[in-house]
Amino acid sequence: MRRSPPSPIFRVSTQGLKGHADKDGNGAVDIDELYGYVSRTVKHTAETRFPRKQTPKRIVRAGTDGVPVVLRLQPQGLKQVLADISEQLALAVEEHQFPKVGVLEFTNDTRVGELLGADFGLLGRYCSEEVERRLMDLGTGKFSVVDRRRLQTALSEQRFKINDLASTVALKDLSAKSGGMPVIAIGTLRNRAGRVITLQCKLVQTDSDDLAGSAGGTAVLNESEWAMLGHSVAVRPEDRPPPAPPSGNTPVIAPADQLIQNLDQSAQGPHPLLDPNFPFRVWLKVGTVDANGQFNGQERPLVFRGNNCFAPVRKGEVLHIHLENKSGQLVLMRLLVDGLNTLPEKITSTVVENGREKGIVTYQWGQHVNLSEARPWVLDPADASRFAVRGFVTETGPQGKLREFTVVDADQSLAARQQFTDQLGLITAAFYAPGGTGRGPLGIQAGRERSEDLTEQQGKAGHLLGVVHLRYVDADTLANAGR
Repeated sequence: MRRSPPSPIFRVSTQGLKGHADKDGNGAVDIDELYGYVSRTVKHTAETRFPRKQTPKRIVRAGTDGVPVVLRLQPQGLKQVLADISEQLALAVEEHQFPKVGVLEFTNDTRVGELLGADFGLLGRYCSEEVERRLMDLGTGKFSVVDRRRLQTALSEQRFKINDLASTVALKDLSAKSGGMPVIAIGTLRNRAGRVITLQCKLVQTDSDDLAGSAGGTAVLNESEWAMLGHSVAVRPEDRPPPAPPSGNTPVIAPADQLIQNLDQSAQGPHPLLDPNFPFRVWLKVGTVDANGQFNGQERPLVFRGNNCFAPVRKGEVLHIHLENKSGQLVLMRLLVDGLNTLPEKITSTVVENGREKGIVTYQWGQHVNLSEARPWVLDPADASRFAVRGFVTETGPQGKLREFTVVDADQSLAARQQFTDQLGLITAAFYAPGGTGRGPLGIQAGRERSEDLTEQQGKAGHLLGVVHLRYVDADTLANAGR
């Protein structure tokens, strides 16, 4: 017997229960949210995908109090949630027959309103990059994604701010400057409780500010993804408790949840670089390059305020990142600058040769990454206790090459950003115990190219030992904020 395809109402309801109907982002889908999502989506889906119309009806049993919760969402891994969101957005773009879509950096729903990079650090930038990448794959032959560099140029020229998302005029102008963009994906991170966060993403039409689709979900962070939030901590052995045995009716906290609770508490204290017993030191040498290509730099004094560490810099200066491993043990370090890995990342693409698919592996530098997946540096005290990373590595090996870190726009406030700028002003160094085997080199806008010995050694990251964030900001801005 031939089965008929599921009805639009059934299919859309299923998507809604994945979390896409969670309008207020509280981790639960109630009957009003589900009906609103189904009603909004089914009419268009039925007309475009099926040869008939459908109008959902809601039937509520008499005597029902309040607004019943249909489903409490079970958190999934961050990458899986982003994959589900991307799939739902791609379906909406295809059904509306939009030829092109743009993706903005996810904003943060904070206590003081919508901001960028506030309570969620690098996660907003990573989430947008992941959604953009997946939409490019899902849209092959159906729709295209606005080139990120072109969109970023348009955002900068327009000095586009979060408040402009509610302006049809501003959205139309952004669309025109981006070469035509009928719809744009606007994501939000909100309601973090320990490891669990809620993500939402809306498709907004740039010519009318109408909603073309929405998606969302609840994600659980691993320890490296927590380290992307912008907090600096030393991870102590006691922060990783062993699994607790069941005790009557008392809820048992999972070790991973307990770890994040402990790290959140530690993040309320001073920056770990102020602790002389912290086994890792990070500092910056900042200066200029003379006509002979010689770097003339000095260590730049850091400014500490609570758990934040600031490095005063000026536009045009060159940064060298210096590190010391005082632990006496080999450790691995993942080092991001503005969310970009300082090491080239492996990219696998598929090509067809003689009718057969073939995987091609290349390495691309300056890639936005999830910290838990970034290629690590190896800091082996048997070779040296101090190390320097002088730029984004473009080639590894004895004659390795890199592009120096050059400050191109340090005009950042100390608070979270309101404007969609490309620069975050954030250096992230996360340290890990060794774990298994792998490959890792030893050892802003890209500046001049230079050569350096970047011979590869074995190394794969294990559990987190500590994370340090340094925020580089305009020197005058930092000085004025202290008055």
